[in-house]
Order: sequence, then structure tokens, then C-alpha cells
Amino acid sequence: MIASIKPTNLPAGSALLPLFVTHWLERLLFLSVSIVWPLKLVVQGHLTTPQAGLFYFILFSLFRASPILYAYLAKTVAREKIFLCGAVIESCAFLGMIFIQSPLLLMALAIFAGIGGGATSSMLLSFLEEVDKRAVSSGTTKSSHQVFNTHLLLINLAAVIAPLLAILAPAHYIASIMVLFAAFLFSARHIFRLTAGFDRGSEVEERKERAIDGKFLSEWLACLSVWAGCSVVYAILPSLDAHFLATEGVNFWLSFDAIIVTLLFFAMKRYDLFSENTPTNALKGLAAIFIALLIFYSGTRYFPLLVVAISLLSFGGYVAFGQLYGLAMATHFPARKTFYLSLLSMSGAIGEGGVQGLFWLTGSTQLTLFIVLLLVVAGMCPLLLLLLKGYKTRPVKP
Repeated sequence: MIASIKPTNLPAGSALLPLFVTHWLERLLFLSVSIVWPLKLVVQGHLTTPQAGLFYFILFSLFRASPILYAYLAKTVAREKIFLCGAVIESCAFLGMIFIQSPLLLMALAIFAGIGGGATSSMLLSFLEEVDKRAVSSGTTKSSHQVFNTHLLLINLAAVIAPLLAILAPAHYIASIMVLFAAFLFSARHIFRLTAGFDRGSEVEERKERAIDGKFLSEWLACLSVWAGCSVVYAILPSLDAHFLATEGVNFWLSFDAIIVTLLFFAMKRYDLFSENTPTNALKGLAAIFIALLIFYSGTRYFPLLVVAISLLSFGGYVAFGQLYGLAMATHFPARKTFYLSLLSMSGAIGEGGVQGLFWLTGSTQLTLFIVLLLVVAGMCPLLLLLLKGYKTRPVKP
């Protein structure tokens, strides 16, 4: 199939809109199945909530960890081929999920969806990064973050819409997923043709840098704790929610989280808040996550207080992630930047996937929340050490 698709030699800028559309369709398909279907099975009695945690553990661990392998594979295999293969595997796995109710088969398809999704997402991000760099170098835009910011907005837009598909009747839900499946594969085929014409560019020669970067290790540990704290929106919070989960299996919390993050994006851009990456700002984000988790751990069912908690969780995750990724890139070892980004993604596999696995193993919401609270505290400690050592913000090296 790949050999029969003829590439089109278009400039990178011509691929920007199709890349955004494809990325949004991929995120919408990913979330529309992974967020909706397991909770539907929970409501129908085919799946327990801890088993849903196992599903997310498998899916997110592979999704977050596999990009490291694809980064190395891309040195010998064309990125567009990795992307197209990943798109086919991911979309077929998600399409198959909505026709099964067996927990065992669901976990098996989660493996394929995680592996395929990791390839699709990582290659799409690499294409967007290339387009971004060309736009900056050509003078089309002055900012090197516009493409990345738009990418985040599209993810949150998909996260707002996807959980609401649970409200649809079963036949309408299946029909909507089949439409998304077809639209995504059609768009993916178009992206293969566009990106096949991209020049690989000259590879940057990486220097051997033997020094240990203790600063990055501190930021990596903090990032792991942020992933762990924010991952409660997938299976743990719905298990506390007797109203939405007991009716249609709607993960209202994920949609609300995405809305808050989108509003925060515009507010912080408008008022230039948290524009400087510092350990202090990252600690503020982690502190907000800690307070939110304490409210959830208290066992309250008071809806307004739960809304305050999810707002704090959204605020904390948005601030902490942005600060920590910025700090990680402000390194004395520029040749390690790509490797560091892969390690940050790996922290998501451990933090996000690990919490879901823990929830499956313990079957206890309270115990899982308590351990996540400890992880958040553990993530704050290295940042405090950076502050005690008198850390000063360093500019990101080109």
C-alpha cells in the first residue's frame, strides 16, 4: 500500500493545515474510544473500574514510552512510513475495540493502539516541528512556539468533545467512530504524500557529553509526579462520580479539564503570566495539584468543591508541564535536547501509566490517591533543592 502512494513535492508550509487536521482527527479518535468505551463497559458491567485502570496503564505506557524507539528507528526508516504504519495500526485497533466486550481482547487491542498511537503522534509532532522551524527561518513567524501552541489547543478541543460522545445511542456512537476512522485514514494518506517530499536536512553532529546533568534529573522527577497527579482524570475521578458514570459513563471531568486548560492558555497569553520558566513557578503548579488531590482524597461528594479541585488540577498541570519542559530545554548540553524530550515522554509512561496500573492492582481509589499525593511531594523536593542551590534561569541554547 505504501509503495503505491505517490509523494507530492510541496514545501513544508503547504503541509501545515493538513498536519493540524490530521493531528486533531487522530486525537479525537484516540480519546473518543479510549475515554468513552471502557467507561461504557463499566456501566454495562462487562468491566470493573480497576480493570479500566489496567486498560489505561497498557495504553498510556506504550503510547508515552514508544516514541524513544521510533526516534531511533527514524534514522534508518523514512518518518512518513513509520507514521502511516502507525496510523493504520492505531485506527484499526480503536475501531476493533468498539465491537468487543471482553476485557482480555480489550487489553490486547490497547497494546496495538498504544504502539501505533506512539508512532503516529511522535511522527506528526516531528513534522510540525520541521514546519515550525522553516516558518521561523523564512521569517513567516517570529515565534518558534506558535505551531506547538496550536497543537495543544487542538488536543484540548478534542478532549472537550470526545467524552460527550458517550451520550449518543450505541448505534450513533459506532457510526461516529467509523466516520472518524475513515476520515483519519484518508487524511493520513494525504499526509504521507505531503511529507514524503520533505528534505531530511543535515543531521546535527552530537558531541559526547559525559557530564551528569543533575538539574535535568530533578526536573524529570518533578515531571513524573505531574503526570501521576494529572492522570487521575481517566479512571480514578470517574470512579468517584456516581452521577455521570452511573447514567451514561460520561467522563465529564476530562471535558471540564480541557475547557479550563484552554481558558488558561488564552488568559496567560493575554496577561503574560508564567512567561519565565523557573523552579518557583513549577512548584506553584505542583502545589495546586497537591491541594486538588487532597480534596479528592478527603472523599467529599460536594459538587462545587469537586469543581474547584478539578480547576486546581487543570491549573497546576498546565503551569507545571510548561515550566518543567522549558527548564529541561534550558540545558548546558544542547546535543541532548531530543534525548531529553524522549525521557520526558518516558516520565509520562511511568507516572501516567503507573498510576493507572496501581489503581488496577489495588482496586482502591483512596489508596491510589494517597500514593499519588506522596509522588507529588516527592516531585516537589528536587525543585526545592534547585532553589536552595540558587538556580538561575538560563536561556535556551539554539
